[in-house]
Amino acid sequence: MLCVFCQQRKGKRACPALGGSICSQCCGQHRLQAIRCPSDCAFLGGLSALSDPAGTQRLATHDSFLAAMQKLVRYMEQQRPLLETAVRALGTLPQESWVEPMAVAHVCYGYRDAQGQRILDHFLLRHGRDLAPAETAALACLKQARLSLWSVEAVHPGVGLELLDLLDDHAGRVQVREISASFGLRRGDVVCGWLVELYDHVEMTGAALQVPAPHQDHMLSVLRRVREESKQEHPDLPATQLLNPHTGVILHALQAAVAATPPPQLATTDGQELVLCKAHFRVLAKGEESVRRQLSTHQDIESRGDGLVWLGGTGQAAIGKTVLGQITLQPGGLLLETLSRERLERGTQMLKTRLPGLVLHLMDTIKDPVQAMAETSGEAHRRPTPPTQAEEAVMAEALRGYYAKWPDTPLPALSGKTPRQAVKTQAGRRHVEQLLYEIEKSTLAMPGGEAMDFTSVREQLDLVGAADGRYDAEHAPDPATWLSLDESERLAAIEGAHRHAAAGHPAMPNRRFHALLHLVVENQLAAGEPAEVKRTLRRLMNQGLSRHAALHALGSAVAGSLFETVKQQQPCDRARFLADLDRLQAQDFGFLP
Repeated sequence: MLCVFCQQRKGKRACPALGGSICSQCCGQHRLQAIRCPSDCAFLGGLSALSDPAGTQRLATHDSFLAAMQKLVRYMEQQRPLLETAVRALGTLPQESWVEPMAVAHVCYGYRDAQGQRILDHFLLRHGRDLAPAETAALACLKQARLSLWSVEAVHPGVGLELLDLLDDHAGRVQVREISASFGLRRGDVVCGWLVELYDHVEMTGAALQVPAPHQDHMLSVLRRVREESKQEHPDLPATQLLNPHTGVILHALQAAVAATPPPQLATTDGQELVLCKAHFRVLAKGEESVRRQLSTHQDIESRGDGLVWLGGTGQAAIGKTVLGQITLQPGGLLLETLSRERLERGTQMLKTRLPGLVLHLMDTIKDPVQAMAETSGEAHRRPTPPTQAEEAVMAEALRGYYAKWPDTPLPALSGKTPRQAVKTQAGRRHVEQLLYEIEKSTLAMPGGEAMDFTSVREQLDLVGAADGRYDAEHAPDPATWLSLDESERLAAIEGAHRHAAAGHPAMPNRRFHALLHLVVENQLAAGEPAEVKRTLRRLMNQGLSRHAALHALGSAVAGSLFETVKQQQPCDRARFLADLDRLQAQDFGFLP
């Protein structure tokens, strides 16, 4: 019996849609397209989810999306001809970590071949039957994913973002479930990336990159031009998907914009060229205690932790003086570390004068900080060498000294005004907030940067916000009221409640980070996402913990998840986070309320 569709090949499959036998080739090529297949057809397999468009999206969940994406990427890697064609369309791009996720998105579900098909389409055609219906449904949602330029309108740490499409003047805010990005983005940031709408939420596909503030207007004009050109090239595409085939153009535009930005000029607070300098001394026989005694009595040297800090200038040590260097006593040796050649020469002479006959100056080492960073980056093709404690300490002290004066320092980025002058106007306040946020993020990547706490800088400039009411960790805030507050207001309320911590409260080396963990957990509880957080809170309180102590327990799981996210440079592992919640036990977190 001939195939009822092509009338050429032998029909071997009973087709309920056509009422006859169909050949396997026509069945594979035309199912769910030219042939209206019923959902109970035995030859659909996982594709049965696509036979009911209204019900398809209900099957698409976060977990099914992740599972389907893993299979799609494996398929992409095996399709050399398709892969090579799509990669050629990208052109030559730098081998940097920010490129890869966008390139994968371009190849898998952005680029279209001469027949208008994507690798995603080929994958569904060939292997859709072997997928679970929920995975097929997730890929059907991915076919409608949207690439655009998004402005971050609100951030709910530990929960998600509110984004606005800058290319659509009529679009409203999009609520996006995105835990990992909620730790790294702030209101006012701009992101170029893909969103996918699943059953009960919208999330990022994993392909997104932040656009630095100086390049945002340029990127917006590039994307508008590309969209207009795409209308001519792809007249059948809906307006929301016109950018999807042109990821390569967007990546090149961003690469060119970043390359055109001159590197920052690094200098100390007194204008000297910033270089990493070390003076190495040998402590002569039986002189270690004498060296320590002589240094401890010097008016410009103070003990800090396990080392000594060399100070300069006038005033009190923590306020008016500048950190000039770090001195470390080692078995048989002494190390002076500074951030300029001038300070190195001055410090070396000071030590020789202060310690005659006790130390011998051996050598100096000087390294450019940009070169030092390049040597420890992935471009050096070797594992990064972590900074020594002394290097971290001297950088941390230098940063503290600089940012203590920052509010009253005239800045080119503020047209020569000081931050304290700029915050007097609403526009200037927004500019200072954004500038301080970018400085804080970049500082965290520097040796010793994690020791910085910008809370005092914000307090000086009155940027901490005013909370609507008070925060009490022992009583759950009203969810609607809590989520209606701006993030800065919530954080200010939590910090205010911790300024005079109750007896027995654990130590807070970094008050702002401690408050941030409270904020993330309270956001998750108020939003009810993940639901397991509220269940874990109830379990811990039933085991005897106060609500405040239970929040600390939940915060430990959040901190662990955040650490792994930053360390591995991967999205938050939801399954691992939920497993960490299950392991929490009350006896490990009790303290007096």
